[in-house]
Amino acid sequence: MRSHNVAEPDYRYQVGGSLPASAPSYVTRSSDLTFYDHLQNGEFCYVLNSRQMGKSSLRVQTMHKLREEGVVCAAIDLTGFGTQGITPEKWYGGLIKALVSDCQLDLNWRAWWKQQDPATPVQRLHTFIEQVLLPTISQNIVVFIDEIDLILSQNVSADDFLALIRFFYNQRVDQPAYRRLTFALLGVATPSALMQDHERTPFNIGKAIYLEGFQLQEALPLAQGFRGKVQDPEDVLHDILEWTGGQPFLTQKLCQLMEVSLRGDPEITVEQVVHTQILENWESHDEPVHLRTICDRILLNDHKSVQLLGLYQKVCTSTVTTKSSPEQIELRLSGLVKDQEGTLKVYNRIYGQIFNQQWIETTLQELRPYAAAFNEWEQSNAQADKLLKGKALKQALNWAVGKSLSDQDYDFIRLSQVKAEREKLQRNIFLRNLLTAVGLGGLLIGGLFWGSDRWLADQNQQTLTTITTLHKQVAQAKRNQNQTEALALAIQAGQKLRDLVQGEPIASYPTTTPLLDLQQILKDQERPDSKQNKENRWNLQILKEEAIWDLDISPDGKTIAVSGWGNSVRLLQNSRQQRLVHPDSEMVISTDFNPQTDQVATASLNGTVRLWSATGQALQHWNTKQDAVWSTRFSPHGQYLATAGWDGTVRLWDLDGTQRFQTSQKHQGPVKDIRFSPDGKWLASAGEDGVIQLWKLCLEATCLKSDDPQSLDLQKAWNGHSGWIWSLDISPDSKVLVSAGEDGIVRFWDLDNPNAPPQRWRYGQGRITQIRFSPDGQWLALSGWDGTVQIRDRNGRIFSQWQSRRPVTSLSFTPDQQILLVGTVMGEVYQWPIKSLDQLLKEGCQTLKGLNNTKTNKVCS
Repeated sequence: MRSHNVAEPDYRYQVGGSLPASAPSYVTRSSDLTFYDHLQNGEFCYVLNSRQMGKSSLRVQTMHKLREEGVVCAAIDLTGFGTQGITPEKWYGGLIKALVSDCQLDLNWRAWWKQQDPATPVQRLHTFIEQVLLPTISQNIVVFIDEIDLILSQNVSADDFLALIRFFYNQRVDQPAYRRLTFALLGVATPSALMQDHERTPFNIGKAIYLEGFQLQEALPLAQGFRGKVQDPEDVLHDILEWTGGQPFLTQKLCQLMEVSLRGDPEITVEQVVHTQILENWESHDEPVHLRTICDRILLNDHKSVQLLGLYQKVCTSTVTTKSSPEQIELRLSGLVKDQEGTLKVYNRIYGQIFNQQWIETTLQELRPYAAAFNEWEQSNAQADKLLKGKALKQALNWAVGKSLSDQDYDFIRLSQVKAEREKLQRNIFLRNLLTAVGLGGLLIGGLFWGSDRWLADQNQQTLTTITTLHKQVAQAKRNQNQTEALALAIQAGQKLRDLVQGEPIASYPTTTPLLDLQQILKDQERPDSKQNKENRWNLQILKEEAIWDLDISPDGKTIAVSGWGNSVRLLQNSRQQRLVHPDSEMVISTDFNPQTDQVATASLNGTVRLWSATGQALQHWNTKQDAVWSTRFSPHGQYLATAGWDGTVRLWDLDGTQRFQTSQKHQGPVKDIRFSPDGKWLASAGEDGVIQLWKLCLEATCLKSDDPQSLDLQKAWNGHSGWIWSLDISPDSKVLVSAGEDGIVRFWDLDNPNAPPQRWRYGQGRITQIRFSPDGQWLALSGWDGTVQIRDRNGRIFSQWQSRRPVTSLSFTPDQQILLVGTVMGEVYQWPIKSLDQLLKEGCQTLKGLNNTKTNKVCS
């Protein structure tokens, strides 16, 4: 490997920190040109990526080029603002001070700041930009804000600051001076984490700059450091990139280590350097800190670490399709994985060898209190006898409260809980039947009872094993494209389940796979023109909407109200259709039927509420002065109407439009959903701030002490969700409140014990848009932005599943619980029939008869 090439005496690599504009080891990527071009054209840009990907060095290089073109640049690093003792006044004051300094303005900023009193800090920055900065500087101006993610920990409203940037952009139409001003944000975050107000966000008008790892051709300048030391410097660089995947920090570090090592041993290889100076005892070699940063990003948040490790384990052992779920985004921001052609992959070989399967298992062992039992369960292919029970199950449930876990952890804990409840139920059923058989006067000998109980459990376990085997055979038949065989096997599994449960409520079923198999196969067999089992109570074909915001069903189940894209709500009854028009609004987004009368309420984005009869007669209207009304709900006895406002308040009104009550404390953002408990004791509200507020109600006439609106008493404020809470519901027995939203977690809150931690389970991937209890309270219907609709029990077991091609926005059960109405963002409303096991078996046999009469006689006789 000896070389006669000419060495570069002044060439050196820089590991960590921002590279100066003149650094010879700076690698120019395609993103550099993209970033520069967009900023030169006055476009708002953001570079949001994992740490040590070269964001700050990119800023330095871009600022240098822009200044050479005559552009005035200001660089503000929020790290210098600190996090302790920060107030909005200090934060915005520091921002203006930095702008004055970097733009070299002749201004006493402290005196100017005091002169603006009593304007808010946001208003002062607006005034500074409009009346000082733009009139003083005639050139184009680019403001770079580095480490923008720190704003989330600096006691400042990120929404207000980012909305101001959007405001500056919008002003370009009316005030041309604003065309000379633009911003660039850099940090470790996602747009949705930085700003949750999607109406005011600047990210939907900005340009995202994606930083990829170094490619060989663009990284060739790094080979300069090896000239004079090896015969082919490009080969050395190629081997380095093979290990680092082009990760900028690691690439600079390995280049530096290689260059130093070559001075002492010209024959040394890249692989040797990697093993001896990076992989072996990596903690001691991790200077400047890089690998530990990745560890900390994953492990320091105790609530999410198990979930992230579980996802990373999947990436290492199987194919994981890239999605925009919160856990995938968080894992990508750690830098440990990357998106590669629609699949998540470990970023490079170095990460893969350090954060390997052994590291994952050891780390999970330290985090999970049930680690040994979990490993045994996984190694046994999820056998039921390896699940938790007794004290160990209670410890796991207590530990899991408030944490985001991996899907495998949720399955393990949930299945353990379901098994424990099922065994308890089976013992109770057996005891009830045995007492009935022998009479209450009979005495049971303990040993006889125990032996009979064990015999029953063994018989049930054998049946469940048979059902599991049939389910696997169904899956194999479907893979073999043998739908007839799959249907016959699914019917057999359903018959076994029917014999096992013997008329017990569906919530006590020990397994639900036969129901799911039958539904899916019957759906696949259904012809597009088939009318079998299709109901159309409301002639939905005549419904023409661009989107569905809300829908509700009248108490008698005869009429549905549909709020779509526009200024009206449509009432559908059989073949009749009526429009309830808000002439003063562009959008009506909420509707609700009075549970006691034939009235229906509608509400619009301009804050107006209108009350109608079920025949479409206008009865009353008033303006709530809540900016916009997102949700309306009648009280259980129908005497009040509650409205949820964009201004963060909830108000209760007489049906003549007189305000009677108002929440005493605002939400920190719009209220998305509100729910009365059926017993009339509680009102729950939730929305953008991720907080559920529970209000104590007294709605009797004796509670009205004056004609002025009275304040409701806040009983409890529950935290736990991250991001918007999109939907609430309360069980028919008024004992449980369920909540769901942006984080994809369903939480169950005990209304009898508000201080108890919630039970929880994960829906799947991404946002939950709606969640609704069935009229009897046994089931929960829930829907996601991915179009999935599920019906589950309170333990999270799926009884039915359906997939829409569009995001789902609204759900509503019919009072007879036979149909679930599903509304989508593209304006469709579907009627999803809810079928019992007996109904599915009957329909399955009818379908099988049309496919193979001989097999039908054998299976369905």
